[in-house]
Amino acid sequence: MADLTVKADSVRSNPARPTRFEQAVQRYHYALNKLRTEPDDSDEANDLLADALCHAERGVMREPVANIEELRTKADIVFDALDSIPSDASVRSLFADLIRLTGGGPSRLFDPAYWLQRFERLGGGWVVRDDKVFLFWTHDKDMMSDWLVELEVRGGRPAVEALILARNEAREA
Repeated sequence: MADLTVKADSVRSNPARPTRFEQAVQRYHYALNKLRTEPDDSDEANDLLADALCHAERGVMREPVANIEELRTKADIVFDALDSIPSDASVRSLFADLIRLTGGGPSRLFDPAYWLQRFERLGGGWVVRDDKVFLFWTHDKDMMSDWLVELEVRGGRPAVEALILARNEAREA
C-alpha cells in the first residue's frame, strides 16, 4: 500500500490547514492503522473497525482531488488489494477526478455519435427545452443506468448534448 501521509506539494489554500481531501486521507489512515493494530481480534471489534475504515474510505472518495499525487492516493485506497473489485461509487469518483484533471473533455475513445445511436436503439430518447437537453428512456432501467454511467465516466455528456442540439437545430431549420 502506498504511503498515505500528507505530501508537502499538495495544493492548499492555507498551508497551515490541511485540505478537506488531506483530512479525509488522515481519517482513512487512522482507521486503517486502528484496524491493523487492534489487540482485540474478536469478530465484533473487527467488524466495528472495518466499518469505520469503509466509512473513512467513502469520505476520501467524496472529496475531489487537486493533483495527480492525490489521485494516486485515491487509487491506492480503491485498489488496496489488487484483486479487489471497487464499488461503483469509487470508480465514478476516480473518473470524475480524471475528467477534471485532464480538462473536462471527453475521453479520446468516446464516440458521441455511437453513444447516442446506441442509446436511442436501446429505447432512450431526448427532448430539448430552452437549449437544455433532457434524456429519457421507457424501459430497461438497469441497462440505461449503466449507459448513463458510461456517459458520465467518459466525460461525454457535453459532446452528446452538442450533437443533440445540432440535430435539434437541423430539424427546426
